[in-house]
Amino acid sequence: PRVLQTILRLRGFYVKFGQVISVLDFIPEPYRKELAVLQSGVPPKPPEEVRQLISSSLGQSISEVFRELDEKPIGSASIGQVHRAILKDGRRVVVKVQYPEVRALFASDFAQLLSAASFWSPQAMGDLRECRAQFMAEFDFVREARVMRRIADNLA
Repeated sequence: PRVLQTILRLRGFYVKFGQVISVLDFIPEPYRKELAVLQSGVPPKPPEEVRQLISSSLGQSISEVFRELDEKPIGSASIGQVHRAILKDGRRVVVKVQYPEVRALFASDFAQLLSAASFWSPQAMGDLRECRAQFMAEFDFVREARVMRRIADNLA
């Protein structure tokens, strides 16, 4: 439990790392078993904190934008969580909440990893840079929404 608790406390990159190593055969079984819980999600942030993040991001109170916001997330992960909501006009939506500290933590953690790798394993630099680019792309919720809209339009 100590490894899992440490990863959950550090969040961000470490949750992603824990997800990856939980499926690697060469990792001892007790660790893989303990970290497997990360495959299905991580504990969500408290509802009060989420409401504050949403209000701050929108520049309006929750009640000004939503008729209803489900406080129980339908999913939570290393960089944020997702909630069902109903807008004032009655449209059903999902609200993705990005944890504000995680982007900076990811960037810092990867910078340290790249620094160490440049010394210990320079041949891995290309793969690590690509991995960093893929992880950092996950923070672009606007891009994700555009892609989802395009897919929905193509399926309509």
